[in-house]
Amino acid sequence: MGHALALCLWAFGLLNLLYAYPGIWATIASWLLGGLVAAHAAETAFVWRKLRQSPEPFWPNLLKSFVFGYFHVRHYL
Repeated sequence: MGHALALCLWAFGLLNLLYAYPGIWATIASWLLGGLVAAHAAETAFVWRKLRQSPEPFWPNLLKSFVFGYFHVRHYL
């Protein structure tokens, strides 16, 4: 459920970059996308060392951490 919600939020924000939403929706989508990028970058930076030491491949693990945030990172906390 959490992974699907995260993907929907990313899609909502990224679609605004391709096809600008009208009115207030564009502002909401822009702030949402900026917040997602900032929050997930901070989470990824917080667990960077644990991601590097994980037995899973680093780059897919990093991508999952950035896209899904807490839902992926919680295994490393």
